[in-house]
Amino acid sequence: MPSATLFPLDMIKPSEILARYIEWIYFTILLVFFISVAGITLKRHFGKPYIKPLIISVGLIFTVGVFMMRDRIVNIFEGWGMLGTILLAFMAATVPYGLCRGFGMAAGKAFHLTYVLFYILFWAKFPEIYYYLGERNLGLVNLGLLILFLVSLYKMFQFRKPHGLTVRSITNPFRAKVEHEIDIEDREKKMVFKEAGKYTNLQFHTVDDIASELGEIQKAVEKNRNSLPRKARETIVRTLKTISKKEALFENKLAHLKKVFTRLKILDMKQLKEIKDRLTKVSGKERHMLQAEILREEEKIHLEQTVMGVQSKLEQHLQAFNRFLETAVEKMQAGNPYESTPYLARARVLLRDLSGMIQNIRDLEKKITNLINTEKKLLEFELKTM
Repeated sequence: MPSATLFPLDMIKPSEILARYIEWIYFTILLVFFISVAGITLKRHFGKPYIKPLIISVGLIFTVGVFMMRDRIVNIFEGWGMLGTILLAFMAATVPYGLCRGFGMAAGKAFHLTYVLFYILFWAKFPEIYYYLGERNLGLVNLGLLILFLVSLYKMFQFRKPHGLTVRSITNPFRAKVEHEIDIEDREKKMVFKEAGKYTNLQFHTVDDIASELGEIQKAVEKNRNSLPRKARETIVRTLKTISKKEALFENKLAHLKKVFTRLKILDMKQLKEIKDRLTKVSGKERHMLQAEILREEEKIHLEQTVMGVQSKLEQHLQAFNRFLETAVEKMQAGNPYESTPYLARARVLLRDLSGMIQNIRDLEKKITNLINTEKKLLEFELKTM
């Protein structure tokens, strides 16, 4: 009885059985690995109905191609010692990320598949680990690992009725489109949060820096008027030229920001059209869900257009700011520093306006992110009902 507890699989000698089929274990790991990599590579095209079969086909082609040299593969994994083991573990560890992010598999199922692969792999290559646990009176750990293995097998092949995969959901012609739309929402969130948010924050800090520098310059000029020493005037001119360079970087960030929101608008217009197309082919609850999605999508597009409108005003203010700065430099170089103060003052007023506009863009970005999260939840709920 203790033996059965300490070594739950000792009766069937799994290490001996698996040793006979080690090549097929490697084949399975290679297959899942290549399918994962192919899924990541072709992820952007998931809206196309042929993509998932193509991913599986590509995975099979690569696996069979590599497995034609299985003697070398076995030699790498077996003969390279620790390096071969690390390579094998890396490939198996890549599976959950690849299947979740690439092939669209649920995180839970990807975890269970990976655990099954690792459990079998360890019995094939390192059976002494399990025996070591048993000899150290840790047989219950062995038993727990076995139970988790059986549970993982069950979870991998489990099909739930209402909230999982059903015959209706598999054959539903809109399922792939909804999954594609969820993927687009994830991409949009990254674009707003990482790309747009980064450029907006950089713009905000740039404006603050310039405003601080102009404030110091204006104080110095107002204090000394036209008696400002020549060296001080030259220093101010250099500072103003440096500010002009910062302003050029600001314009560059603004151009990047415009590109991001242009891409967002194109994605959302396309998505809105697809949802409206689906609306004409459904009824009942599905129709109500799609109508809610359309409202959110239209609101998002409206916010994106508002952002682009604010960006146009930013460009106009930047042009005026640049003119004031150039005039201030001319007055300073002509030896009349005090005459530059009205232009410095106007430039600072414009900077306050710019700061307010950038804060407005920040707020709009938060609203867009919230709408993306709401839209994704609606799509996920729609997916569950299919």
